[in-house]
Amino acid sequence: MVQGAISFACHHDAVHVLHLVGRSHRRGAEQVALELAAELTRLGHRNELRAIGPGHEGETVADLPTLTSSTRHRPVTLARAAMELRPSIASAKFDVVLAHGGAAVLVAAMASPRRPPKIVWQTILGLADRSFRGADVVLWKSVARRLDAVVALTPPMGEEARRLGFRGPIWNLPNARGTARFAGLDRAAAAATLRSEIRVPAGEHLVGFVGYLVDQKRPERAVDLLTEIADREPVAHLVVVGSGPLAAAVRRRAEAAGVADRVHMLGHRDDVAEILAGLDVLVVTSSDEGVPGVVIEAAMAGCPVVTYRLGGVSDVVLDGLTGRVVDGEDVQAMAAAVSAVLDDPASRRRMSDAARDHSRNFSMSEIACRYESHLLELFETDSVNDHVR
Repeated sequence: MVQGAISFACHHDAVHVLHLVGRSHRRGAEQVALELAAELTRLGHRNELRAIGPGHEGETVADLPTLTSSTRHRPVTLARAAMELRPSIASAKFDVVLAHGGAAVLVAAMASPRRPPKIVWQTILGLADRSFRGADVVLWKSVARRLDAVVALTPPMGEEARRLGFRGPIWNLPNARGTARFAGLDRAAAAATLRSEIRVPAGEHLVGFVGYLVDQKRPERAVDLLTEIADREPVAHLVVVGSGPLAAAVRRRAEAAGVADRVHMLGHRDDVAEILAGLDVLVVTSSDEGVPGVVIEAAMAGCPVVTYRLGGVSDVVLDGLTGRVVDGEDVQAMAAAVSAVLDDPASRRRMSDAARDHSRNFSMSEIACRYESHLLELFETDSVNDHVR
């Protein structure tokens, strides 16, 4: 164990955390890492951030310097990232590497085959079935042996770590977001601004999809949903926020369905909080999720959510109270749920208020305090063991 970690446990000095993420962009896990690092810094700890590579489209942000220039997480990319990281690890610069996601934890394990530092795996999604077969399971079991703790967003993610042979502490911590961007949002004013931008008159409904346009998110289902409710009154529009490889396919789907004039593709936006505040309802059409950050952001913005029952989404979206949770992945069932929410303004207002109230459970400032407590426990255990020896 490094002397700095003993000092931290005995004298409450700052712990030095490296947050390792997959990509240099402000989405999902990367947003969590940035906000968590900021909160831990506020609590007096030292934090640095690294990304394996650029964002999907080659973009980078200054706060997330990259280890490689590759946009694809191939094995050779992960190995190259590990080699780039290894000198910092070997110098005992960090007390903890907090690896956000599967690619990040693979790099962390390769970069630091021996202790120190401690490695904590922040799960994001469940592992693919192939991870428990053949050569993949051998690799993941070797990673599990190198871990000191696992952050499980949902109980099944913790169970997956146990299946890989991990016997250390599992921290059951929810996804979280910083609240500053959502403080003081005025939904009426945000709706007026958004409607003015996309030229939709008051009285016509705004249904939103916010996310990276990839297969996992199934953005085409949002277009199908709009098609299902095309004949309803008042008229509904679909606002699509996000970029990605399926953008052109979403446009083609809307044109083929005859609803292109009511599908508004806004691309990547930095004002997502304001857009969420301006929507009547947000839909989550994904085929796989852990606890998607966008549903937390929607709650903080007071936007009701209609979602399929995915991962831990029901912890954030309380069915009938802050939105609707639809069983299965049936577009017609989701369309019916969306219509029910749109048709009842009073219920929508109640959902908005309840969502904002419930979102306090996912405040990054609160969750960061729990991270800090768990980190202390890791080092206090070492200090006790050293004393016994």
